[in-house]
Amino acid sequence: MSFSRSQGDARKRHVRFADSVLDGSLAEVHEYEVSECPQISPRTFDECCEELLERMDIPDLAVRNSALSHVQARVLHLATTWRGSHVVKRALEIARREEQEALVRGLHGHVLELALSSLGSQVLQWCLQLLPARSVHFIFAEIVASAPSVAQHDFGHGVICRIIENMPIAETVALADTLLGFPGGFSQLSKDVNGQVVVKSLLDYGPPAAQECIRHSLSTCNGPPVKPFALGEPRSLCDAKSSHSHIRRVASW
Repeated sequence: MSFSRSQGDARKRHVRFADSVLDGSLAEVHEYEVSECPQISPRTFDECCEELLERMDIPDLAVRNSALSHVQARVLHLATTWRGSHVVKRALEIARREEQEALVRGLHGHVLELALSSLGSQVLQWCLQLLPARSVHFIFAEIVASAPSVAQHDFGHGVICRIIENMPIAETVALADTLLGFPGGFSQLSKDVNGQVVVKSLLDYGPPAAQECIRHSLSTCNGPPVKPFALGEPRSLCDAKSSHSHIRRVASW
């Protein structure tokens, strides 16, 4: 079988039939035209995301499970795009516990990368809010060593706050110790607009020892009192004179 072009951009297909006689040779040729198949443009990424969102809301379990499987296979890529991140969120909302764990498995090893991006940070925060603590422990484990710098990042500080608000006491104690337990830790956070949000989260949801440490640090600031966590100028909980002073940790911390 072979193909050739004819006028009008149609294709002619040549088909040869062997004679029915034993040991017959290829002889008779039949020729007919086949219209050119139209080019089908690939669907856009957003269209694929819309279809996944629709399929996840269909009552048919087979359709829903198929959509979840597609999300699971592409979760890291989806988490870094605007429309894809909403697909991940919807998948986390409708998935059962074991399905949720399977979905977030694709994020393991990429927490810092995601935390420092606007969309990735939002996905991690959704995970911390929607999943049980044991399913998102990997987020804490991958970020805790870098917590002081992440806490001052425009996108990363939100992940730190969600950990403080949603993780068990053991994790929040370890995180607070990393944030406040080195010389100048509180001072550095208090001078940064994002760090101030993290300090506020520690005061509201953190372990008691961390709250006491922060209150003690605030009480030892020199100069006139500054309203805590005012996000305007000056961008510090203490005045400029005391902002670089060493903040002592209380004995109970």
